[in-house]
Amino acid sequence: MRLSARVTPENPAKAPQVPGYTTGRLLGFGGAGEVWSATDDATGARVALKLLHISPESARRVLRESTLLRRIEHPHVVRLRAVVQLDDTSLALVLDHAPGGTLTALVGARGALDPGEVVTILSPLAGALADLHTRGVVHADVTPGNVLFAEDGRPLLSDLGIASLIGLDDTDRQGTPGYTDPVVLAGAGPTPSTDVFGLCATGWFALTGRAPQPAGTRPPLMPLAPHTPADLAALIERGLDPSPHRRPGAAQLAVRFFDAAPAAPVRLVPTDPGAAAAEVVTHRLRSQAPPSQKHVDDDTHSSRRRRLALAAGAAALVLGGAAALAVGVGSLTADEEAVRAAAAPAPLPSPAASARPAAPGTPLRPTPTRPACVPQEVLDLMAAPAPEQALVALADLRATAFATGRREPLELANVRQSPALAADVAILEALEQQGIRLKDLAFDIVDVDTVSRSGDEAVLAVEVVTGRHQRVRVEDGSVVDQQPASPPQRSKLTLRRVDGLWRVSEVS
Repeated sequence: MRLSARVTPENPAKAPQVPGYTTGRLLGFGGAGEVWSATDDATGARVALKLLHISPESARRVLRESTLLRRIEHPHVVRLRAVVQLDDTSLALVLDHAPGGTLTALVGARGALDPGEVVTILSPLAGALADLHTRGVVHADVTPGNVLFAEDGRPLLSDLGIASLIGLDDTDRQGTPGYTDPVVLAGAGPTPSTDVFGLCATGWFALTGRAPQPAGTRPPLMPLAPHTPADLAALIERGLDPSPHRRPGAAQLAVRFFDAAPAAPVRLVPTDPGAAAAEVVTHRLRSQAPPSQKHVDDDTHSSRRRRLALAAGAAALVLGGAAALAVGVGSLTADEEAVRAAAAPAPLPSPAASARPAAPGTPLRPTPTRPACVPQEVLDLMAAPAPEQALVALADLRATAFATGRREPLELANVRQSPALAADVAILEALEQQGIRLKDLAFDIVDVDTVSRSGDEAVLAVEVVTGRHQRVRVEDGSVVDQQPASPPQRSKLTLRRVDGLWRVSEVS
């Protein structure tokens, strides 16, 4: 691939004319072409236009294969909205606007990031890559310049699939220095392990402020970034192994990054002096929760408490509206005949913090109590203003019930006499009849979207993974079998705030 007109600061480009869009200012430029801000004339939405100046053959390939890329919607991937052909050798990719800037710019403005921030960036991006790889899509150019931040602070992968279409053809396999898989440099095509190498090299950059050197001359990571936990450093170095078969997969990375160090919000700062005020993310904080495919190991209780603590820390950082906190809630399924109505006792009283002042002469509500197996953090999260924040608590309650055989957590998690409680109680009773409990069970969510919110009721669309766990016999604790993690399953949850606590009323 060769550019017909390379844009540089010394050779600035004129604003392109793209039918259907009003072009704004130049946002950046690189080997594949320049990027412009723009407005969609039909919807008024802000978008980014990436101009590609490529060969006619490459242009035809992009037009042909971009159909698949346009179908991909993921909370951590910059969406390709459309491709507009300008002439035989020029295309405009219409992309979601990401006003938080690039990771390259953030590190340039702030210096190396803290390990917790790096985990918050790498873990969800690894999960996004794992999802893409299951669809047969390889990014092929994971670099700090292709990691952007959305308006709400989410890390995003940009230029999805473009490198494999136009940037790594038979005549140009150099890629981005420091971030290109040595196997690709040797002449092979990009594979999922290529993306793993690029992501780990990006993590190295975020921790040190520089790209990693080749394996033969690269020093260990920890002396360059002394505050990096040993597990995180070892994981990044393993992903940079010259041999692809020794690198972990993207799904494995998503879990291990999160386990390697406590996640922390990413502190975004203005990185583009030329940006208009409306385009700047001035100081947004974002905390990412565990990725999908996470399993709970032998330290189940400690792991659950850490997830709860992370969600509690994120509570003060919700940016309003549909805060896409990736926190776990799941729905175990049962045979239709097993899902029957179940009598439900009254819900537990709410925390005092959420109680309204009583009218004169009204008896005071008793001091709230909770089952001994339920941490206090659960009640705190269920009383949070945003229903998204309660999800991790509701997930923990369901997992606790099925692991202990106790009904009280389900009565706390679900609305009284609701279809959700009836279904959960039916599952618990079926397990009791079999003499089985579910050890090390956890629920994790890939995505959360708010469908609607009206007062004390909210409808959330979620994508759930049931983590790996064991079925054990109640009588002696022996293991019946190992259950693998489930594929992501989509559900729609209706949550209602009852007595100041968010609870599930229906799952569809």
